[in-house]
Amino acid sequence: MGTKAYAYYLAAYLVWGLKNYDVSDSATIDYTIYNLNSCGYNSDAKSRLQENYKTLTLSQSKTVLSYLKFMANLSSGAVDFEAAQKAIDCYWYKYA
Repeated sequence: MGTKAYAYYLAAYLVWGLKNYDVSDSATIDYTIYNLNSCGYNSDAKSRLQENYKTLTLSQSKTVLSYLKFMANLSSGAVDFEAAQKAIDCYWYKYA
């Protein structure tokens, strides 16, 4: 996937997640969070994920951090909030 495509589709998934986290049974939100958490993957996969992250602008990266913080604060069971916090701790914290 190209640089522009990654940013485009990631933004679409983030918006969908914000609109639907409390009404959808889809695993899409959790899988979006997992895609944003490069820890726990082997070094090749981690490297590929982080290369995608590096294509984002500073503003886009800060938006991802805000999204993850929002999801990490949802303890209702609607999303994998622990994975969101792990993603922050693993990579996205630097955009605070």
